[in-house]
Order: sequence, then structure tokens, then C-alpha cells
Amino acid sequence: MRFENGNKINIGRVPWNKGKELSEEHKQKLRESNIGHIPWNKGLKISPISEETKQRIKNFNQGKKLSEETKQRMSKSHKGKRCLFNVGINNHNWKGGISKLNNIIRNIFEYRQWRDDVYTRDKFTCQECGNKRNYYKGIKLHAHHIKPFSNIFQYYEITTLEEALNCEELWNINNGITLCKECHKDIHKNNLQINTMGSFQDETLDYVKIKKEVILNVSNN
Repeated sequence: MRFENGNKINIGRVPWNKGKELSEEHKQKLRESNIGHIPWNKGLKISPISEETKQRIKNFNQGKKLSEETKQRMSKSHKGKRCLFNVGINNHNWKGGISKLNNIIRNIFEYRQWRDDVYTRDKFTCQECGNKRNYYKGIKLHAHHIKPFSNIFQYYEITTLEEALNCEELWNINNGITLCKECHKDIHKNNLQINTMGSFQDETLDYVKIKKEVILNVSNN
């Protein structure tokens, strides 16, 4: 019997084994029964998906939106689980294991001094929107690195705290700019980078996207 799409014959039906636990004896029997068993698909090579099939899958899922209920269920099902095949060196964002060193640097005196020097030069003002720091209004400031930490680490092959402290470019305040929390978030969200001409450069698209003028002329301050 072939069921049509949307058939609800199993709605409300409780599986016979729901809530039942197998005894240790039963588990051992299952293990022994599988010893020497060769899976039917062992050694079989899966043929690559054709472009036509890829396009069909893409068209099938295009425009579909998950309900909030489904999103919540998916979130709960993944909570506490670690995706082992996509962590560390297997992740496409892997940059040589610099996260721990990055976190250490951001908590030392030299970094706090660099950050305060950037704030002072920019007069505690966001150089994108012009907002000043105001804790009562929830306006927080961040010292953004024009050339990212990770790029500097990779270029100079920095792997230790001592090497980081001896890297002049890492502590050059000309590589920093004051931004409010929202503008800082916008830059990272859209993969934008501030260049020395005072514009936002989208590295993924090979063009310069001009927003507001960003003052980077330290000599005038």
C-alpha cells in the first residue's frame, strides 16, 4: 500500500519499544550476533551527485522557511552535542590554533593600554556613527583592529606570548579605530574591513563600499 504525502496514519501511535531498556544480557547477545557480519554496503563507492540532482535539491528547498517551533526543536536536539567533524583543524575557519593566545593577549596590560590609547586618540567617539560612550544609554565602545589579529599572527608566524609582545604592528595604535558595539558588529557581520582611506572594504566582493567618512588622520588629533 502506498501512502500519499501528508498521510497521518502514525499520528498518536506509540512505538512498542518506547521507554523500554534492553537488559545487559540482551545487549551482549546483539553484540555477538553482529560479530563477523559484513555490512551489505562495505566497499561500495557512492557515485557523486550529478549537477542536475544538486539543482533539484536546491529548487526543492529554495524559499522554504522553518517555523519557530521547528527551530526550537532543532536547537534543543543539538544542545550540549559537539560536532566533532567540524572542529579544530577540520573547520574551514581554522587559523592555526590561535584562539587561546588571542584570548590571553586580550587580558594583559599591554592590550588594555593599546585599547585606551585608541579611545583617547578618537576622543571616546565611534568613528562610524559619531556616538560617544554612554553607559546609561547602553552605548559601549570597542577598539577594532583594522588589520585583524589573525592576519598579523599568520604573517609574522606568532605562536607565543613573547613573540606577540615583540611584534610592533600588533601594538600600533594606527591599526586601531574606535567603534560602538553596533557598528563593530555590523563590520564583522558583513565581512567588512576598514582601509586606511577611511572606507569599508568588502573582501569577499572586490569593491569598496563607501559608508560615512572615517577619520584616521592621527596627526590632526
